[in-house]
Amino acid sequence: MIDSKQHITSLISRNFPVLHIQDSVEKVYTTFRREGLKHKIIYLYVVDDSMKLLGVVPIHRLLTADPTQLVEDIFIKRYISLPETTTLKEARKAFSQHKFLAFPVVDEHKHFLGVLNIEAFAGDLGDISAGPRIDDLYDLFGISSDLKKEKSLVRRFALRSPWLLATFTTGTFAAFLTAYFQVTLQESISIFFFLTLVLGLNESIAMQSTTLTVSKLHKQKPNLKNYLVSIEQEIPCALLLGIFYGTLTAGASWIWRNNLHLSILLGFTLLITMTLSCFWGVSIPFFFHRLEKDPKVASGPLVLGICDLITLLIFFFSVQNFL
Repeated sequence: MIDSKQHITSLISRNFPVLHIQDSVEKVYTTFRREGLKHKIIYLYVVDDSMKLLGVVPIHRLLTADPTQLVEDIFIKRYISLPETTTLKEARKAFSQHKFLAFPVVDEHKHFLGVLNIEAFAGDLGDISAGPRIDDLYDLFGISSDLKKEKSLVRRFALRSPWLLATFTTGTFAAFLTAYFQVTLQESISIFFFLTLVLGLNESIAMQSTTLTVSKLHKQKPNLKNYLVSIEQEIPCALLLGIFYGTLTAGASWIWRNNLHLSILLGFTLLITMTLSCFWGVSIPFFFHRLEKDPKVASGPLVLGICDLITLLIFFFSVQNFL
């Protein structure tokens, strides 16, 4: 029996990989290819030269980032950490409250000490620590859960490569698409400021729908009836989210740029693209399940890639023809 008043220091993984704020994404890739990953990773933690914790980078954001970008361009400044003086009772409460799979642990000066993984509690938290669910989340980003056991370099390459290739392919098409509309971008430079926001919102809602759909497919058959039920549940919510965040974005655009036409265009574009992103998030897992392919490993990178392509196409087309 573990004493609930015991501090978490003995359970910390201290060799957890970190990202340095000034590193490029390409350098991070190179480091991981050389040293490998010994942990199940959903988030990577960003530190400065003194190992002070600065923020986090979701693994899907790292996988879809341009290799020339710096970590400081893609990391998220807001994070929740646990002080090293946290007791096991307090840590259990934090896992239950926030539904995280891991927390960074810091000292009194916010220096990164390591990571407290939910698996350290060995089932003490019930369903939240179920191994298959952690593997599901891991697989959603195109990384087979078999990778952690595989020692062969060739086999590791084979397990990781296919869905990175999907990201590469859709990213290349996105680059060509952006180049095709470069005149539109130059003539309407204001819309460039909102491009990251539009893509981020669409990627987020797509992955939410994908995660919910993959979870449902564990318990139901991928038939037309269940697909239509999922669509009926998800699309109205996507419409409501599209209206809400489209209105927020339009308002921010109006306040900042004082351009009513641009604001209306942004609002309607977000409504359409967020609804479509939700549609892809439901449809692609069902499609792969029908093909008897693993919907987890197949869905994540493909949903993000298709979501980005469709969003960019609608966004640029709308600007070119209506602005």
